[in-house]
Amino acid sequence: MILLTLPYAEVKKALTPVRQYLARKVVVDVTNPITPDHKSLVIGHTTSGAEEIARLLDESYFVKALNTVFAEVYAGQDSRIDEQTISVFSPVTTPTQKTK
Repeated sequence: MILLTLPYAEVKKALTPVRQYLARKVVVDVTNPITPDHKSLVIGHTTSGAEEIARLLDESYFVKALNTVFAEVYAGQDSRIDEQTISVFSPVTTPTQKTK
């Protein structure tokens, strides 16, 4: 299993040369395609960073996870924000799902 924790701007540069070695491996992506100041997205609203990475790693088992809650919340070890339980969504794609 590979845990992808790079800044989104570095993902393509880092993964392209090694993508063949990631075939049939589980890649868990925790990146967010946000600007350095964390105020906006670097990808528009017709695709997502996860979709772009999944396309690049089309032979991998791709999991998008752990990015819906900021790191500060995990670090605080509190599963609630304003008395609401935190939800974490983690979709999984397989190489065959991507070709359908």
